Amino acid sequence: MKVIMSGAVLAVIASISSSLIWGADHAYILPGGIGLAAIGISAIFSGSLVSGDRIRANYQAETKEDRASRHLTMKRFGLFGMSNLAAAVILYMKFH
Repeated sequence: MKVIMSGAVLAVIASISSSLIWGADHAYILPGGIGLAAIGISAIFSGSLVSGDRIRANYQAETKEDRASRHLTMKRFGLFGMSNLAAAVILYMKFH
């Protein structure tokens, strides 16, 4: 829950900054960029961007604790990015 709230707070700050820089009709740019970057980092941590043999090699090389830590980081970045993307979509729908 803290991750979603911190993402929402950053989305508000980013949308205010974006509207000050580019105008109110472009308030979705910074929250959208932050959201896409966070989702990209989440995809990297999930391991979905590598081939099957690399996934098997990583699975055998890492411990349970490492895997749990990686999955927790993936979930946190995903939730953080989703809250920013949701704010960007809401702002886009409001101003366009």
